[in-house]
Formats: sequence, structure tokens, C-alpha cells
Amino acid sequence: MFNQILRYRKIIGLAVSFSIIFLCLNYWVIYFFSFVQNVFLSLFFFCLITIFFVFVLARQKNLTEHCFVAVPSAAIIFSFLSIIVTILTEPFCNWNSARLAWTFSIKHGYQVFYGLSEGPILARMYGPLMPLSYWPCTWMKSPTSAICLGSFLSVLFIFIPSISFFVMEAKKESSYKDAFFYYFLFLCLFSFNSYPLSRSIFMIHADAPSLGLAAFACFFLYREKAASKGYCRIFSAFFVACSIWTKQSAVPLAIAFPVYIWAKEGKRAAQIYFLQIVLFLVSLLIVFSHLFGFKKMFEEMIFIPSRHPSRYPGGWLRGFLPTAGYFVKNTIVFIVIIVLVNIDKIISLLRKRINFKEFLKENEWVLFFWVGVAMAPMAILSRLKEGGDVNNFSFSVYFFVLGATICLVPFLLKEFKESSWRRRNLAKSLFCILIFCLMLFCFNTSYLHLGSVIAMDQNPQEEAYTFSLQNPEAVYFPDNILSTYFSDKKVYHSLDGIFDRKNAKIPIDSQHFKRYLPRKLKEIAIPKRYLWRHAYVLEKFPEFYLQKESKKTFFWTVYEKQ
Repeated sequence: MFNQILRYRKIIGLAVSFSIIFLCLNYWVIYFFSFVQNVFLSLFFFCLITIFFVFVLARQKNLTEHCFVAVPSAAIIFSFLSIIVTILTEPFCNWNSARLAWTFSIKHGYQVFYGLSEGPILARMYGPLMPLSYWPCTWMKSPTSAICLGSFLSVLFIFIPSISFFVMEAKKESSYKDAFFYYFLFLCLFSFNSYPLSRSIFMIHADAPSLGLAAFACFFLYREKAASKGYCRIFSAFFVACSIWTKQSAVPLAIAFPVYIWAKEGKRAAQIYFLQIVLFLVSLLIVFSHLFGFKKMFEEMIFIPSRHPSRYPGGWLRGFLPTAGYFVKNTIVFIVIIVLVNIDKIISLLRKRINFKEFLKENEWVLFFWVGVAMAPMAILSRLKEGGDVNNFSFSVYFFVLGATICLVPFLLKEFKESSWRRRNLAKSLFCILIFCLMLFCFNTSYLHLGSVIAMDQNPQEEAYTFSLQNPEAVYFPDNILSTYFSDKKVYHSLDGIFDRKNAKIPIDSQHFKRYLPRKLKEIAIPKRYLWRHAYVLEKFPEFYLQKESKKTFFWTVYEKQ
């Protein structure tokens, strides 16, 4: 099918031309539709016009074959557009600014970790590999470009190890290019339709690099048949340790992987692998303790998050069931796909027609399924605590998505090639319906994101940066400290860092607090989206009062000194 798509490159070029013409017509039809709607409709029209040309000009025998070429073509175009659009909208998320500020603070000479009464208070509750992962962002000259690059790096962290799996799997198929095309297509559409995973893919956070490193650990276990086992195990153990030192939520990996090895190869192999993981963990601990200070790391990574209460008023137990239910809601589709595709093999295992070790060796998708299951308790607990969000589910969802993709594609390719004519047409029809539905479900999200792309130069990071340049060291943006870094070349306290301290009930010394604020402070700009958190900052500034309504900005509520 990939070769067929290449054959239609001139047709797709015509589709691009028609889409550009349609985009230009926005200015003429703006009376009937808003500009943003027309821009997105033009992008979607690009997909539809591609389908049209392929239908009209492709030399296929029937409607099913037409759809089989056209729908995936439109879906892959739509996927690339969605990736670009989402990356360009990330500057509108202030959390990206707060997390990337940690990386920029290191470049500017600030320490990676500080004691509880030292340094600017930032959101530093993760391992030291997290800020270092986004180091290329420090080459950028504006907050908008830095955040966009950071989002692009997050995409690479997730997609590169996934693509490594797909290349290895696709080589097993006779039609290598088609297989790889399907693997990548399902990865995109499954990921975009998973809210927790889509958050981790595009946001600047510890999630993306930690998941990517964990996936590489899977990759080296997965490819043992094609390489030296000892060499693969060492690299796998190293990536497990690096994943944990990026985000401590990945700790269950240190148990999950050895348990899988135990079940597959026996106790001794698992013990050796576990010792390798421990050796790398301890080695990195020694290095990081020497560079950054053990006590400071412990306070930021363990002490503060361990004191965070449950987000539910009734406590941890009362919140567990609704959180677990929400987790199941976000993972059940991928689990069902894995089970249905492998139902015959699972039944054979349950009836003891096949040995369990042999089952593991013949069905390598079990590795992804098991890692997803093993990460589930930590994912749920991380979501339960105050400040935890649904992105914590991605530590399970990501591996379920990989497992579902690696199971589904070979099954479909077999149906497309080896089944009877009627069954083959039915499989292709259902495949086209599935792809179209997955693309359609993404439509609304991409549509909403596109409005931000149109107004990209007016994002909060850029406006805070411009306003800070006009008023050097006079305005405090607690949730936009990356912008004030670019203007003032100083790092101030972050709203997220203050919020973490308040949740942990750790008092902030007033002298320490004032030490890392703008030198000529006159105004404080609190983001309107987080007004419920404004008390955590404003309680430190009793002399500041709310400005009149007419003086409010679009993104912030401004308080000025009387």
C-alpha cells in the first residue's frame, strides 16, 4: 500500500494546491464562518480532497480497494498535521513554562537542587535527568520557541523508541514498508485518542523522557534474539535506572522487568538482571549525590511529594475506586484489543496446551502488557495525591498502546493477504471504518488547538516576556517565570513550586521568599485560570491589592502595590 501511495504523489500535490487555494478563500467567506473554523476546515479539506483524487484516479477494482488506499493516506496526513498543530499550541500551557524554567535556571548558574530554605522555589520534584533532557531548549532566544522545541523533544522521546520497535517488527513482514506504515499510523491515532498519553507526548514534563527511556529498556529485552543477550540486558538495565532517575514514579520497572525475566527464563537470570539494575541505580545515586547533594535531592524528590495529601476529601481509600475506574476507562480499549487478537493463544495457555515459558517466548507482546499492568498501582496512586493529574496514567497507557499496536498490525496484515476474498474485503472495510473513526475522534481536539495557532504570537509566555521587557524587574509572573528569565535574566519563585510546598505543609520563610523576587516589584500578575491558587502567593504580599477591572489583562489578574 505504501508503494501505491508513492504512486499518487502527484495527486497529493494537487490536493495540497487545492487546500492552499481553499485556505486563501477564508478571507472571502469569513462572513459565514470564523477565520479559525475555515483554517481547520481547509486542513480537513486537504484530507478529503486527497481521498477524492485517489478515488477518482486510482486504478482499483472496487470501492473497498479505493478506501483501503485513501483513508489511511488521509489519516497519516491528518496525524502529521495534528502533531504540528499541538506542538505550536504548547506555549499556551503555563505548566510548560514552569517546568522548562528549571532547565534554564541550571544554564544561568543556579543549582539543580536546593535546600528547603534556599534558592528559588521551583517544581523540582523529579530526578535530575528531567531538566537535563530538555537542555537543547536553552539554545532558543524566546520563551515561545523554547517551549515549542521542548514539546517537539517530548514527541521524539515517545516516538523514537516506538519507531525502533516498529522497524524491528516490520522487518518480519514481507511487505516491510506497508507494515511500518500501519504501525506508525496506529501509534499516532491511538495516542491522540488517549487523553493521558496525549498529555505526556506533547507537554514538557518528566513523563516523556522517562517513558522513552523505559521503552528503550523494553526494546533491548525485545531484541535479544537478534543480538547478544548479555549486551542487551546491560543496556536494558541501564535504561531502567535512567527512567527512574528521570521520574521516580517509574520505580515499579525495577521489579516488573526482573519478574518478566524470571517467568521467561528462570530465577537466576532474573537475579542477575535485577542486580544490574541496582548497580546502575546506586552508581547514578553516587554520581548525582556528589554533583547535587544527597540531602537536597532527597528533600525535593522524596520528602516533599511524600507529604502531599489525597486530592479527595474522604482520603486515599475513598478516592481509590473512582480513580481506578477512571484508569480502567482510559486503558480498557487497548487491553480488549490485545486480548481479542490473541484470544486463541490465551485459551490454549489457560487449557494448558502450551507451557507458560513457551507462551512468553512466542508472544513478546506480553512484555508490554505486563509492564502496563505492573505500572498501574503507581499510576493510580500518583493521580490520587494532590497535584497529581491524568498524565500519570500514561505510564501504563503507553505500554498498552504499544502492545495493542504490535498485536493488531500483524493480525490485520495476515487477514489482508491470506484470507478468502470475502473475508479480506470485510477486514479491509472494518479497517477503514476504524481508521476513519479514530481520525474523527481527534477532529474536535485539533480544531480547538488550531485557534491557538492562529493567535500564537499572543500566547501568555510571549505577552509576559514583552511586558517584562517594558518593566524590567518590576512585575512578578509566578506562573510565567520562563518569560521573566528571558527579560530579567533571573529566576524567581514558581507558582507550582509554592503550591507543592503548601500541599506538603512546609512553611516558606519570608526572608527566603523575598530574596528571589523582582528587585523593583510593583505588580503581581496571577493567571486567571488558577485564581483558586492565588492565595498561596498573595498571602506573602499583604500590601498588594487588586487593580480595577479596566486594568486587567487578557491572561492575568493584576495586583499592584499601594
